[in-house]
Amino acid sequence: MRDSQIVFLGAGKANVVVDLPIADLPSAPSSLRTSAAKMQRIALRVRRAAHKECAECYRALRAYAGCRDVITLGPALYNAIEAVVPPTHRKLITGATEATVVPNFASIPAHLLRVDVTAAEARGRAVDYAVEVKPKGAWQSPQVVGIVVDGETYWVEEAKRRHCRYGQMRCYKDVRDAKKDELPATMASAPPAHTEKTSSPSLPYCPNYLFRTSLSTREGLRRLMHSPQNNLKVVRCCPSGAQSPGGDPTMTTLTVSELCGVADAIDASGVLTPLSHLQLCGCAPPAADEPADVAADKQLPVLDVALLYRWSLAKDKDAVEWIMLPGDPAAHCSCTAPDTFSRALKVDEARRVRPMLDYETCKERFYVSTTARDVSLIIAVSSRRGAPDASTACSRLTGVPADVGGVFVQRGPDVYRVGVVDLDDKKHKTLHHYYLHDREIVEAFLNQHRTSLTK
Repeated sequence: MRDSQIVFLGAGKANVVVDLPIADLPSAPSSLRTSAAKMQRIALRVRRAAHKECAECYRALRAYAGCRDVITLGPALYNAIEAVVPPTHRKLITGATEATVVPNFASIPAHLLRVDVTAAEARGRAVDYAVEVKPKGAWQSPQVVGIVVDGETYWVEEAKRRHCRYGQMRCYKDVRDAKKDELPATMASAPPAHTEKTSSPSLPYCPNYLFRTSLSTREGLRRLMHSPQNNLKVVRCCPSGAQSPGGDPTMTTLTVSELCGVADAIDASGVLTPLSHLQLCGCAPPAADEPADVAADKQLPVLDVALLYRWSLAKDKDAVEWIMLPGDPAAHCSCTAPDTFSRALKVDEARRVRPMLDYETCKERFYVSTTARDVSLIIAVSSRRGAPDASTACSRLTGVPADVGGVFVQRGPDVYRVGVVDLDDKKHKTLHHYYLHDREIVEAFLNQHRTSLTK
């Protein structure tokens, strides 16, 4: 086994991911040896425990996630992988006996499709790169705003009816980081999202810029670029045609025009539609031929964890009632609609109803939604020198073998591949854990908001 052909891509909390040529995989599944995939390098995900993904998320996003194959990790392959994994991460794979083969979404799209490139075009090509985008969670105005459990009524916090989780998390991280650095003044001086009145580059990102058709994915990525944290980064870059899968680590940012090209490719791929539905409803979008009642059930929103946790404690789960408000799918959170603060909540229109889904289904959908909110998009780009031509429409390529993985989009001579990763099941953490974490986030947001109002 040639360990020099294996490249360490990264590590998560419980796994390591490496890149290697399919030809170097002793037991490569036949599905990966199609004529269209022979040139492809693949990614191998290695962990001590068996890898478990959210089945519903994978079903809804399979076109973007690609195929999965579990292989036995023989001694020769294990040793070759261990040799390239940094010592700090080797404990994650100690004793591993199997690995999961997944597409390497950082592979050069034009090469995968065997797009013919003339000598003149090759000289005009600048770089091939891959961008990771974590959209985070879409927001919609909650419909189930309360729950009656064993005679007690519990309500969703008002902050959740006006502010998205991403906006709340910004405040939570400010407070958390201030405590770590022992700089309480930072916590007090950090402005809440709704008070930022400066020019567009400094305005906050909100996931709804990507998920709402009434907003702009381009604008969303521009905002994210100015405060990327770990939600936007160039994960790979190399000169067109270069063989090194590691690429050029010096490329850490993109121009606005390149970012717009990525935004347009995301929109053209269609990935945000099923991803949004998974986040908001906790299930795959209903199929066109499904019965009306089944389709209606799949449109019901995920129950807020504060309410779901209270339901889990009910002595008689069948006697629980929901408190619902009329849905307003067009409503925006405070990030994108400043008038949210003056908009009256229609509490007088609330009504008590029998749950439309049973407890176990609601719990399952909550975990599906939790996975979907942590999904990453990997957009690999084969680009010519110069800015993408915004006047040329993106078109989704058809006829690409499913084994290749990802959805391909073309704009003129530029090719984009949109894939999804991070579909790990979240059931290893209890509802109680998520409930407590939710309380910390909301309290941090409310405390910081109160501080800003008293200044």
